[in-house]
Amino acid sequence: MSVLILSMDATIVNVALPAIQKDLHARMAGLQWILDAYTLVIASFLMLSGSISDRYGRRRVFSNRAESIHARIDLVQPGQDD
Repeated sequence: MSVLILSMDATIVNVALPAIQKDLHARMAGLQWILDAYTLVIASFLMLSGSISDRYGRRRVFSNRAESIHARIDLVQPGQDD
């Protein structure tokens, strides 16, 4: 499952690379660094979340993560009620 998520995220970043190149005025080498850094960070977080899920239980970790994501969305979009 984590390999699927990682490859899907890398594909999304690859699709966004032309826009990133235009906005940051980056060369191809810079874009490769962006993709490598993004993939490394996502893979690290997947390994960390897998380890935490093994320790505390998948349901508990997932529900905490879902609440955290919801709270972040509320911070980004204040005044939007559910």
